[in-house]
Amino acid sequence: SSFSIQIESLGLKGIRIGVAEAEYDMRKIIGRDDNSWALHSNGKKYHNNIPEAYSIALEPKMTVTVTLKRAEGALFFSIDG
Repeated sequence: SSFSIQIESLGLKGIRIGVAEAEYDMRKIIGRDDNSWALHSNGKKYHNNIPEAYSIALEPKMTVTVTLKRAEGALFFSIDG
């Protein structure tokens, strides 16, 4: 399954786009625990709050598509395509 988001604003500290398991504590920032994964607008992906270089930095008007292939255990972020 997949979904797409067009970025309107990055706010003061940037944004994170991602997915989470049912056990995720929604009071936390996505990507900061072992139940969530996120792409930050700085181009790094996060899981357990560990940053890893992944893409270019995001900017307003870009579209990010998140694709989750649960059976394969795979998560992809694509930008403008």
